[in-house]
Amino acid sequence: MFKKRFKFLILMIATTISLGVIMTYVDFYQSRILPCFQVATQNIVSTTTDSTLRVYATCGHKFEKRRPGSCNKHNHVAFLKVHKAGSTTVMNIFLRYAVQNKLNIVLPKRSTGFGFNYLGYEETVLRGNLVPLPKNQTYDILCNHVIYNRTAFRAILPNDTMYIAILREPIRHFISSGIYYYVFDEFSKIYNTTNSSKAISTFLNNSSALNMATTYFHNKMSFDLGLTPSQFENITYIDNYIQELNKDFALVMILEYFDESLVLMKRYLCWDLQDIMYLPLNSIGEVKYPMLTFEDEKNLRKFNFADFQLYEYFQNIFWQKVQAEGPLFFQEVKHFKLIQQKVKHYCNSTLRSNKSYPPLLVPRSTWNNEFFISHSDCKFMSQDELSLMHNLIEDAWGRYNQSLNTKL
Repeated sequence: MFKKRFKFLILMIATTISLGVIMTYVDFYQSRILPCFQVATQNIVSTTTDSTLRVYATCGHKFEKRRPGSCNKHNHVAFLKVHKAGSTTVMNIFLRYAVQNKLNIVLPKRSTGFGFNYLGYEETVLRGNLVPLPKNQTYDILCNHVIYNRTAFRAILPNDTMYIAILREPIRHFISSGIYYYVFDEFSKIYNTTNSSKAISTFLNNSSALNMATTYFHNKMSFDLGLTPSQFENITYIDNYIQELNKDFALVMILEYFDESLVLMKRYLCWDLQDIMYLPLNSIGEVKYPMLTFEDEKNLRKFNFADFQLYEYFQNIFWQKVQAEGPLFFQEVKHFKLIQQKVKHYCNSTLRSNKSYPPLLVPRSTWNNEFFISHSDCKFMSQDELSLMHNLIEDAWGRYNQSLNTKL
């Protein structure tokens, strides 16, 4: 009898606890999970018929979908154009955006001559070297080659300017620079060998013994970002300087993850998908890359210590930013890659043909509003930097001179 009563008592206690847990969960669901889910689903826009969107909406997890048109575009941007890091392609994106949105670009005074496209050739930006603006106007976009300097940049750009840069894996950057600037050919002449890999090994084994300019391949990325050559071997200074750069730059893109970088940039700037479409520019093309040995790479790490520190630090920061975007980020990247391939195919076809191709329609999706890519868009995306810069500088001078004449 006692055992039956004891079992009954245990059953009643268990039932009471279970009901309490269930009621607590129901209350939790109604007050926390359900509202979160409702907010999430309200943010979903219609998708294309062949795609679906999973809703990631859990208590404590911010719904990270950013629908097109849900925020205001950021029009004040400084892009640090780092040499041989895919920066010409990114520059074209910013120039196209600026032209389409009638923004003021920071442009050098000269439109011809050696290095005319630089805002500062191995120096930072100075207002006196720029195409002036009509009265009461401000610069919006900076994206030409120039050495970064916090004070100089802030002296000419609005306070809400977003700073963006791009970096490349240092070994690949060294090889790309060596080929592009014919440095390895020079090595081969100096060391009297036709084997470029052997010439590179000889140089890296004793880099200080060679009396030649090393501007384009000695910590060049760090130099573009404002690190002075006198500090190239100062470990403490380099670490502190990188920390300061991290405070200034909202995003440092990584060339090896170019599309991921562009989608992240699009989100940070609240731009549209059409704003980041591109055609690759200024790439070396099909060439035979020299092979570096393990010893070569170890010596290169010493020679370009600052660049390795810079890249490894910001690559880590980059993936932290990607992770913070949530699981839908990679769905958007996948979608962008698909559209990018269609745009590339269309542009290649229309640019090679004399026929009049109708604009390419990109339908509305979760990640973009409907938009068109035209033949003229393709021409702009494929135009070489120097001719494009010449035209933009001449146009900017025309607007400035017209503003003076209007006052008269």
